Amino acid sequence: MKSNIFHIQVVEIKTKSLRFHMEIFNLWESNIAGLMLSTNDFIILAEDGISILCIFETMNKRIVEDKDHQRWIVHPLQSCNYLKIADSNLILIKEQSKNNERSISIQEQVVQGGETFFNNIYKIKIKNMTLIELLLF
Repeated sequence: MKSNIFHIQVVEIKTKSLRFHMEIFNLWESNIAGLMLSTNDFIILAEDGISILCIFETMNKRIVEDKDHQRWIVHPLQSCNYLKIADSNLILIKEQSKNNERSISIQEQVVQGGETFFNNIYKIKIKNMTLIELLLF
């Protein structure tokens, strides 16, 4: 079975450094698409649902409502900046929908001999519990 990783990257134009990187695992045969809205939201459309990323600092957190009238809070990506050790650090979010895991890594960008490398400073793993796991614990 082939796999597909959907990448979203935000690069600071003045310094040409990567500020944010998100990787979303998606099965090869599953459709996934993304589009940028005029509201500075990046919408990811996949078979398992819709994700919203507020990429720019121009907005504060806000509430959105889905078709079932469930309310959700959307925070801009910059609200995660407190996780960084230094301002130049990168936030990498990896999402694996197959096993309901997400990891958030804080990385430093290193350039050596014209090559760019990213070293993990620390990593946080988040696992969504299933209904069975919730009932057992």
